[in-house]
Amino acid sequence: MANKKNQKVEVKQVERPEVSNEERIVKLKNELEKLDKKENKILFWIMDAKDNPSGSVGNIYVMAYLLQELGYNVSMLYQNDDKDEFVGVGGFIGEKYMNIPHYNINKDKVTINVSDILIIPELFSNLMEQTKNMPCKRIVFCQNFNFIPEIMPIAVEWGQKGILDVITTSEVQKRLLLEIMPYLKIKIIEPSIAPYFYRPKSTERNLQVSIVTRDRSDVNKIAKLFYLKYPLFKFLTFKHLNGLGQELFAEEIRNSVACVWVDRETNFGFTPLEAIKCGTIVIGVIPDEPTDWMLSENKKDMIDSIIWVSNLNKIHTAIVSVVSSWMEDKVPPKFAQDMLKFDNLFTRELQKEKLNIVFSEYIKERKDELNEAIKIFKNKE
Repeated sequence: MANKKNQKVEVKQVERPEVSNEERIVKLKNELEKLDKKENKILFWIMDAKDNPSGSVGNIYVMAYLLQELGYNVSMLYQNDDKDEFVGVGGFIGEKYMNIPHYNINKDKVTINVSDILIIPELFSNLMEQTKNMPCKRIVFCQNFNFIPEIMPIAVEWGQKGILDVITTSEVQKRLLLEIMPYLKIKIIEPSIAPYFYRPKSTERNLQVSIVTRDRSDVNKIAKLFYLKYPLFKFLTFKHLNGLGQELFAEEIRNSVACVWVDRETNFGFTPLEAIKCGTIVIGVIPDEPTDWMLSENKKDMIDSIIWVSNLNKIHTAIVSVVSSWMEDKVPPKFAQDMLKFDNLFTRELQKEKLNIVFSEYIKERKDELNEAIKIFKNKE
């Protein structure tokens, strides 16, 4: 979700005729039965990524797909003009994710009931406002805290829009959210790394350094200045990997001696984890808010599995050191061992397990709320 401006969404509210308490009770019991059978809808609001690589959009699709595997009734909602063809993420993370049902609210009829759950990314502030009278449970999915001050109107909180539940991706983001909205009920679901990213059997690699950065101007600052500082290393090739689909991206990472990663605004850090799982040494600029997995056990120092630098000017020396060590087969054994620790972390299986726990809790909470509503209507009869 690279576009940080508030996404314009129009959701029409349907006028409902007056019904008796007895009818309300019957309807609520029907909704409870849907929850029991996992027939209620879990709806993810998305924007069309148009196959542009995005870790955050990709993670939404992965979550939806894994929930579908767990037996939930999952759909993706979006809003496109009739002339604007929906592309999605098939070319980025895989066509199987496009098999999840997609509905364009501009032309498709979508009924949202009290047992349904609507997941709204933090980008869609106006959607939070427009859906506040809907009967469903609404949850904000916050993957990037940095978007909030750019999107939210001044002095407006999610609680004012009737939203108290939030899913986020790390303890760091949870802390940042609670500093501004301490009443939020936050659950953490860490993303996972695609199985495309694995350590190759062969130890052979190209004399290549991959570069992944938000700002394309960083590429010149890294590559051109490197050749000026170290002309004897002109045999080394630099490749800017932004814009590649996951499979090709993973292949390039596996073929590289090192991966230079620059993303000071990151709220998770997919790229360094992907590189580590490929057994590729990462040289990274320290983010403004390092996420949980980047910190050592004392939660103060950065982990030793990555070569950390404070700014771009210090990357060139680090590249020389890493490439020289690799060429001379002198990469410290402890460094390689530290990287191996990530092999069984951030897997699809772990994310699926956490999703099952979190959404089982949401379903139970919703059932408790509906049962309480039934009691209230029975007392009114």
